[in-house]
Formats: sequence, C-alpha cells, structure tokens
Amino acid sequence: MIRYFSLFAALTVIALSLPVQRTFAEDEEFVLNGKAEDGEKVYKQFCVTCHGEKGKGDGIGAAALDPKPADLSNPDFINNLSDAHIYKVVKEGGPAVGKSMFMAPWGGILNDQQIRDVAAYVKTLQNLE
Repeated sequence: MIRYFSLFAALTVIALSLPVQRTFAEDEEFVLNGKAEDGEKVYKQFCVTCHGEKGKGDGIGAAALDPKPADLSNPDFINNLSDAHIYKVVKEGGPAVGKSMFMAPWGGILNDQQIRDVAAYVKTLQNLE
C-alpha cells in the first residue's frame, strides 16, 4: 500500500511541477477562422446524433442523456459564448468548460480546421428555422 501511495505522490509532484500551457481557446486574441459550410458536413456526421438536425438538443441520442445536450439554436445561449469557448468545447469536451461529461472531446478525431469549421457552423444554428 505504501508503494502505491509513494508512486501516486511522486506522480502528483511531477504533474504539478510541469508548466501550464495555454490553448488556442484560452488566448484572448483567438480567431476562429472556420468555414460554416464545411462545418455543416462535419456536424451532420458527428454532432447531429445528440444535438439534432437544427441544434435544438433533440437528436436521437439525446433521449438517453441527463443532462440533455445544449440547445445550440437558442440565441440567448449561443450569443453568450465566445468563439474560443465553442472551439474548446468541441475540441476538449464538456468537462473542459465545467459542463456535461456527455459532451465528448472531438480533438482526437477531428483536425484543428474541422473543429474550427464545426464551431463556425454551430454559431449559425440560431438562424435556422
């Protein structure tokens, strides 16, 4: 038991001593540079299952989730989020911004440009009827 605790303590000390790196999403000068038309294709492939066709959080997969996916079509919600925040949620998942663990991190599947494109598309969902 002591060996495991010592190993855990050593790893904790090492982790805490590593420099903290800021991500693009935390940079105040973050510029999204995404193409919404390209992001729509990626959104329909990966996001529609939970967020729904129009971003209302009513996709087929949403029925089993608690909390439900965010309503990305709600201007009161989406307009209060920075481009950097939306990018970070798509890339790193909900827990990266204090939200649901059910919002998966897509940074391991999508490349940076695809993430930017999806974020740009998400911003257009409030305009869909």
